[in-house]
Amino acid sequence: MSKIFILPNSSTNEFNRIRLKHPKNRLDCDYFYRDDEKKIYELNMRKNSFHSWFWNDRLIQDGNVYILTPMDPLFLMIPIIESKKKQPNNYCSLIDIIAENNDNNFDSFTIDLLNKIFNEKLLKCIADVKAFESELFIRFNREKTLKWLCLKFEQIKKSLSGNGFHPNHNGGFTINNYQATSTPSTTTSTNNGGDQDYSQYNLMALQIISDYIADDYVKELRTIFGIPDIDDDNIHNQQQGKEEIIKDNHHKRKLDSLSSSPAKKFQEKKHQVNDKNKKPKLTSTQKKLIKMDKTGIKDISCYFKKR
Repeated sequence: MSKIFILPNSSTNEFNRIRLKHPKNRLDCDYFYRDDEKKIYELNMRKNSFHSWFWNDRLIQDGNVYILTPMDPLFLMIPIIESKKKQPNNYCSLIDIIAENNDNNFDSFTIDLLNKIFNEKLLKCIADVKAFESELFIRFNREKTLKWLCLKFEQIKKSLSGNGFHPNHNGGFTINNYQATSTPSTTTSTNNGGDQDYSQYNLMALQIISDYIADDYVKELRTIFGIPDIDDDNIHNQQQGKEEIIKDNHHKRKLDSLSSSPAKKFQEKKHQVNDKNKKPKLTSTQKKLIKMDKTGIKDISCYFKKR
């Protein structure tokens, strides 16, 4: 089945596929690379369930769009190094760590590729590194990893604000002149709005980076940047809503009990009698009709009596 792909055009070389564990859920996932680049690409899909494509004289039934985008390979390396089981506090070569935690049976070509991508400078962002006879020995460093994740978080937030992403009043984002929601919204401009923009940028940056890191890192980033948990907010709002409903019901019960008292019933009957005795107000036209001489004028109902 034919599909529509959007690929980077920086090189004419073909993409090769490599199978690695996803850094979030640890499931096997396909990634791509080129021989002339030290980059890893991931495959993203933009789902369009009810769309199709016309390509020349062909109709492509699959309306989805598949996009190859570069990703930081360190996200893939964190779970590999972190899951070192034997003597985790000791230095170990990268090849041995990959072999120990390898469920994919990497061949020598894949291991050489990983050694080519993960150089000493890159690995120092998340681990302590020692070089010995052209071989790297590493030890996972969680403190360095958190600092690197904080730096990534700030870079994502800066990229959002610098590429036309503007928070709106609906809790979402507007991209330049494109309005994602059906209701019109504008960006905030007051001081309080600025604080709201800052928190929304934090939340969106966390949502993006959380797709590539484990849940325990997400919790630590929430604590570091002071980002509240959405689920906790929802639970708090639900509890407040339930308390308000209980208060309203209690208030209604009080009103009902008052309305059912004998004194209340007597007052209601008194008002009903007064309403019946009260004459309706007449308009100026009705008052003129009452004052008119009606001699010789028949009532209109007499014309409709049965014979």
